[in-house]
Amino acid sequence: MRLVIQRVTSGCVTCAEAPPASIQKGLVVLCGLGRNDTIEDMKRCAQKILTLRLWPGGEDAQQQWKASVSSQNLEVLLVSQFTLYGSARKGTKPDFHAALHPDKARPMYEQFVDIVKRKHSSPDKVKSGVFGAMMQVDISNDGPVTIVYDTENKFAV
Repeated sequence: MRLVIQRVTSGCVTCAEAPPASIQKGLVVLCGLGRNDTIEDMKRCAQKILTLRLWPGGEDAQQQWKASVSSQNLEVLLVSQFTLYGSARKGTKPDFHAALHPDKARPMYEQFVDIVKRKHSSPDKVKSGVFGAMMQVDISNDGPVTIVYDTENKFAV
């Protein structure tokens, strides 16, 4: 599983198929599912999203990297994005063969959203885009702070 985790002051995803999903302070997470991903990968990614310390915290607000979504009860906006598994090694057309086929990815993504909601202390603070839809994602990146996490990369954050 591949994630692009962005600390934001606000985020919104819109598409023709559903009402907009928006958050205030928290994380916008672009989520890609690969062919080898498992339920354990999804659980590990959910835990990472909720506990990654990306905000200042403690008594001294200048102390960076102390607080997480969980510790501050912040919001999360999850957005499915198969293009995270795109490769442009040959030619000029991207290759998406490493991405999980949409028939399998849809239920897995929905399960991932459910896992994040169950692990968050306030499940209503977890929002999601529409799987497979053409979406517009608007963010106000805070910092900017952007972290890439990949369950196949043994050296990932």
